[in-house]
Amino acid sequence: MVVVGKIKTMLQKYRRDTAGEFAVITGLVGIPLCLIAAGAIDINRATSKELGLQSAVDTAALAAVIPDNMTDAARISYAKKVFKKNYYGDVPATLTITGNREKLNIVATAKVPTLFSSVVGINYVKVSKKATAILTRSDVVCLLVLDPSGDDALVFQDSSTFKAPACSVQVNSTSPRSMVSRSATTP
Repeated sequence: MVVVGKIKTMLQKYRRDTAGEFAVITGLVGIPLCLIAAGAIDINRATSKELGLQSAVDTAALAAVIPDNMTDAARISYAKKVFKKNYYGDVPATLTITGNREKLNIVATAKVPTLFSSVVGINYVKVSKKATAILTRSDVVCLLVLDPSGDDALVFQDSSTFKAPACSVQVNSTSPRSMVSRSATTP
């Protein structure tokens, strides 16, 4: 009850203040606070787009390293196709794909337009994500998914963690979306 009384007294003093200093100080402090909040919103949007990029590059790298009957050029083309099918972002992304069947590297970059930071001259936030898929030659299979034609037969989602550095993950499906990563971390 004492706190409510103090707040009430402070508001009455503010209402009776005719000098105007408090309003000027509030206005001067309010502008930077609004800009910081606006910047936080733009950074949050960019982070959201970054997660979509990561999921798509992970899926494309894993899908493109597996087929053994492709040339390197066909493998890169296939990786682009898988990326396109799995990238649900509304911001155009640029892909850089290098490698072969043994090791495939994909880097996706995008420029996320800002909503509020353009007021101070920041028109976009550049985001970039990369994935590397390495073909294992061992006969050890850590994870085997037997779904011959289904989408999302294996899905890494949210904050799931999967580490299998010395074994392979196999999905027995003809669907290009059989293995999908929507995880915040790279499996």
